[in-house]
Amino acid sequence: DVMRLFNPGSSPLTTSVLARTRDNKVYTGNLTIPSGEAATLDDIIMHLTPILTNTVVTMWFTSQEGERLPLIGARTFTEPAGGGTYGQAVPIYHLFPPESVPTTLWVEGAEHDGVQNGFRTNLTVINPSPSGWGSGKGITLTLLSGSGQTYTRRLTDFGARQYNRYNPITELFNLPKEAPLGAFTLKVEVDAGVLALVGCSVNDNLTNDS
Repeated sequence: DVMRLFNPGSSPLTTSVLARTRDNKVYTGNLTIPSGEAATLDDIIMHLTPILTNTVVTMWFTSQEGERLPLIGARTFTEPAGGGTYGQAVPIYHLFPPESVPTTLWVEGAEHDGVQNGFRTNLTVINPSPSGWGSGKGITLTLLSGSGQTYTRRLTDFGARQYNRYNPITELFNLPKEAPLGAFTLKVEVDAGVLALVGCSVNDNLTNDS
């Protein structure tokens, strides 16, 4: 995996780091980047406590009021037996306060053909806020399959910066992994006051490329 945090300013920049694993273990630290220099993923890990081992994490970077954040770029890759690499970009989000009214988001372009042939899709749902969603508050996800079937699931009561992964997406809707959803659309209805990130990772079942 590759990650770089660059400080474009004329003075050192300090950012607070919070990393959370899929099982919601928390790692924290502070990282100072000299002017005009970059920090790598190894630099970040060195400053986290407790010690972070090889796992999947979501990271948050925050700065003091009035100070800028570093420029951030990230990607992940796999080295196949035949040489070379393949992989995917890692999205970077600038967070804003949640909306005061209900909103609707859409996720388009994913496909799930089972786990043997074609493509499979994994789903990630994150509460990026430093506070929980609140009792009974959350999001409603509706999957519109390529064959016209509709499946709905409600998610509520996520804790602060909680990260849930559904491998594959059928797990969320209590469907078998081999369910042929085809190219589908995901509708995400977000309650007022709720902050949510929802994303899909589409993987080739033959190569595992994403």
